[in-house]
Amino acid sequence: NKMNTEKEIYRSDEAWAILNEERRQKPPKSFLSHLPSLNAYIEDFRSGEITVISGKTGHGKTLLAMSLTKSMSEQGLNALWFSYELAPYDFLEKTIKQNGTIPNFYLPLHLIPNKLDYVDFKIKEAKKLFTLHAVFVDHLHFLCDSRDIRLTVEIGKVMRWLKSCAIKHEVAIFLIAHIAKLQDVKVSDLDNDHLKDASSIAQDSDNVFFVIRLNEDNLAKLKITKNRRRGVRGKIIDLIKVGNFLEEKDYIHGN
Repeated sequence: NKMNTEKEIYRSDEAWAILNEERRQKPPKSFLSHLPSLNAYIEDFRSGEITVISGKTGHGKTLLAMSLTKSMSEQGLNALWFSYELAPYDFLEKTIKQNGTIPNFYLPLHLIPNKLDYVDFKIKEAKKLFTLHAVFVDHLHFLCDSRDIRLTVEIGKVMRWLKSCAIKHEVAIFLIAHIAKLQDVKVSDLDNDHLKDASSIAQDSDNVFFVIRLNEDNLAKLKITKNRRRGVRGKIIDLIKVGNFLEEKDYIHGN
């Protein structure tokens, strides 16, 4: 590494020139979503970033994550899934498109919960087989050591590990996290404080999204409560369920 071998400390303009050249030679992996308004607000998803997806149970957290996976598949990009919440058959059944096919992505058939080393090993294994762009984890608490009664401390440790993992492996990480049990919370009132068990979830993430299903059939809203790179907050996007996936209401794509 040029910055490590020549000297230890650099003047700011020197560091800027070196880092710009490194980025020119090896730009970070990035990709757009299938949601035009989301792309307009946050620009894109990039390697080294963590995106947290939260919301009430059954309101579409996994649905949004899988919709982003489908979008990546259509762009020829590779994602690795750790679906602790559902058995592999049940999970894959929920990814079937209206034409009967399944988006291209990868997943281990046997998962070991509460083992960060296992996640790291599987990411390394995937990178040997193909170019990996993103990792999806459903959900955060399956990565935490359930024996640690200081759950907020444990979550903070896991979040910091995930951030270093995203940077080390040059992937974007999408993490599903639970919301605190709240009654009749309006979308406009949702904020990072509503994430369950630890403020570090939002602090150590780059994007935080909440998905809330509306009373109307197949309609939902996505709220951006954090975007580190551009500082976007409070933007709301109207979604609609089409088959097993979420689309932006005013921009319906095919399958």
